[in-house]
This record gives sequence, structure tokens and C-alpha cells, in this order.
Amino acid sequence: MKKYCSVLLAVVMLGLSGCNSTPSEPQQTNSTTADKIEYTIYYSSEATLRERPARQEITGEKAPKIAYVRAETKKFDLLTRNAIDPNPNTVQSRTITIGGKEVTVNYQDSYAGAFSECSVDELKENSFYDRYAIDEGGAEGDNINIHFFRSTGKVQSYMDYNARQAEGGELTEAQALQKAEAELIALYGEDIFARYEFETTSISDNLIYIVYRHFICDYKTTEFILLSYNLQGQLASLDFANPDLFASVEDQITVEAIQKAEPLLRESIPDGLDTIGTMIVMDAEGVAYLRINGYRTDDTGYKYYCEYYINLY
Repeated sequence: MKKYCSVLLAVVMLGLSGCNSTPSEPQQTNSTTADKIEYTIYYSSEATLRERPARQEITGEKAPKIAYVRAETKKFDLLTRNAIDPNPNTVQSRTITIGGKEVTVNYQDSYAGAFSECSVDELKENSFYDRYAIDEGGAEGDNINIHFFRSTGKVQSYMDYNARQAEGGELTEAQALQKAEAELIALYGEDIFARYEFETTSISDNLIYIVYRHFICDYKTTEFILLSYNLQGQLASLDFANPDLFASVEDQITVEAIQKAEPLLRESIPDGLDTIGTMIVMDAEGVAYLRINGYRTDDTGYKYYCEYYINLY
């Protein structure tokens, strides 16, 4: 369980981070942004606004009015998952080839994700999962958890606890990347790389992490796939939380929309923010926002984690 929590932490940090990157020249796309948008900035806590200066009117006489609202009024955390009634229509066991080996897992229980009550059908359909597992116990026994999307039957997440704990090995990051590419093609088809592009690899706790991400107008989004391999070359985990997360609203997230919203957001952020990154994110209602997050340090030296969101349409 401790190892499983470390993967969830890795997923959270990937969603939080923007690697301090802000695109300088976004690619041009067709604009569908409305002439007049009512902007709202959502902030994570009162502490983040204690020293907020009056917003500068950077767009002249037509500067839009902006409301400031606590972020807790929206559901931005998409990692939540709640247990639901067992799926009466599922098969009791499934055999799948994953990580280079064939495993048979048995049905355990079912879960609903953050979009289970969303009005966007495409998001709602991908928000129900059935969990299968195998736990043979002992040092040589398999201990594997797999969540399958109920809508498609494809793998939503995979965890091999034994592979995560394995020590030693000489797998390189380049070799891990080759394995990851082959794995994603086998599980989701070659079209997977039409939407998700390789972003980065990193090594931590004897594991190589590999991230594929979807970008919009050259901005990072919170739509990504995360895999990890141990140094022996075994697939330790895979997480594909929300496939096609932004597909239903992507035509509204244009360069023009971003260029109108981002300056307004930046002008409203207090001085002294140690920025982590800028990303396009979504709430549980299926609405996209631009988010800037980071840390502020108060007079006592205490660090506040801060998040600021602005709607893009």
C-alpha cells in the first residue's frame, strides 16, 4: 500500500507541475472565443490573496470584469474515486497480456471517478472502472491490481506490487522508453501517439518513470499517461486516468482564448509567487481553465501552496 501511494503521489505531482514552462509562441488555431467572456478567477486560499494588488486594466476601456471565488467551490481534483455497487454484468475473471506476461485476474469491486455525474457524456462514460486483482502471496507469487474502463474494457491502471519492490537491474531510460512505446501500442493501438506525445523520463526509487502528455496550443494539459519500469525491465505501473479529457472542448481552447485569459490571471496573482508551472486543466463539470500554481512564503517563513484558475471560455 505504501508503494501504491507513492505512484498516486507521482500522478498528483505530474498534475500539479508545469516544469516551469510557459509557451512563448503558441501555434495558431482557428478562434472560436466569444467577444465577451465573464471571467472568474478561482484561488486556493485566503492566504494567497492577502497581498493581492488591485488588478491593472491591461486591456483598456474594454477590460472585462473579473470575479474572485474560492477554488473549493469547484471540483478541480480529478483523482478522487468512490466505491460503487458491484457490476452485475462483468465477467468474473479476465486474462490479459501486459508487461510482457499473461496474467489472469479476478473481479474484485467497482469505482466511479470524478466525472461520474458530469453532463458531458464522453467524460461520464470513462468514469466507471472495474477492479480485478491477483494476490498469490509469498515472495514468488503475483500481486497485481488492474482497473479496466467499463465503457471500453481497456486498461485504466495497472500495478504490479512485486515489480515495484524489485531491486537491482541495468535498464536504461532509452530502453524503458522503447518498452513503453511498445506497451502503449499493444494496449491502445498505434493511434495513441496521434494524441499523446512523449514528454519526459525520470528515475526515482529504483524505478524509471515515463510520461506521455497531450498538449493544446503548446500548453501542457493534465491529460497524460504515466508508466514506470523497474531496473530489471518489468512494468511496475501504468496510469491512464482520463483519456481524451479535453476532446469535447478542445475547439474552444484557442490561442486567442488563452492570450485573453492568461494576462488577466497573471495580473491578479500576488507578488512573490514561486511559480511551479502553467497548465490547462479541467474541473469535474467538464469546463477547461488555465491554471498557475506555486508557493508563497509569508513573513514567518511558512510556505503556502497556491493555485489560481481562470476560465478560458
